[in-house]
Amino acid sequence: MELIAEILYYPIGWFYLWIRYRNKEKITSILDKNYDGSYHTTGAQIVLSTFAKLFFVLLLLMLLVVIARALYEMVA
Repeated sequence: MELIAEILYYPIGWFYLWIRYRNKEKITSILDKNYDGSYHTTGAQIVLSTFAKLFFVLLLLMLLVVIARALYEMVA
């Protein structure tokens, strides 16, 4: 499992920083300052925050469906 994470997180972290900053000096500065100098940490943070946001949106959507269904049942 750790090997899969290592294979996925590093390129995602590198790609994210390259797309966002596009300057090698700026990338190195941000990488050292915010992500402990590790593309792996950057990728892990991006992937996990994306899944957290997706989970939150799906949870809200499910809650809205339950509330809408309850209101529909009360009216009908």
